[in-house]
Amino acid sequence: MSERNRCSVTMCFADGSTIDTWHTLSLRDDFKDPLGQLDFETFPPLRKFAEYKSKLAKGEFVTVYVNGVLQGGFAIETVERTIDPKRGAGFKITCKSPLITPYQGHVDPDLALKADTDVPVGQIVLKAMLPYGFDEVQTDARGAVNVLSGVPIGGGTATVTTSKLKHRDAKAHENETAYQFCARLLTRLGVVLRCMPTGELLVCAPDYTGDV
Repeated sequence: MSERNRCSVTMCFADGSTIDTWHTLSLRDDFKDPLGQLDFETFPPLRKFAEYKSKLAKGEFVTVYVNGVLQGGFAIETVERTIDPKRGAGFKITCKSPLITPYQGHVDPDLALKADTDVPVGQIVLKAMLPYGFDEVQTDARGAVNVLSGVPIGGGTATVTTSKLKHRDAKAHENETAYQFCARLLTRLGVVLRCMPTGELLVCAPDYTGDV
């Protein structure tokens, strides 16, 4: 890509600092893969190499802007040191959605849905995800789905009623991850669990009516 057509990419960290020197970038985000992937390669100036090295660490949460537009929030999954004969020392970073931790980690085996009234799915999701640092659930701002407020989803109900759930569907399964537990409940409602660009959980539905 020529410098004339080169876009501006900025990676922002929790402390407010930024990185805007980059060489290649690839971003994939769709409804098939809850984790998505951001690949980012940078060759910082020598004077900033130590700074980049300290910031680009596994587990760091970053937000990425392209031409000033927020693209998403990601957790750094892998960091690889690279050497280029012309560009010098650099870093090749792979990032995933913050859902990577509950996607890999187990759900509390004692977690179960026990209530006599309608229970918003968001409450169940939070119980499963709280050990992984998530404490808020947002719903699809476009109005495609609104599980927490009780708005119907395509003629169905937006909340899960314990009387309509089989016991095994309301209780964590053996060796089940936290994400699998949540996905099992949400899939039957036609919705999925993703992350907001700022890191909060998001319950949303694919837009099947949009242009391809």
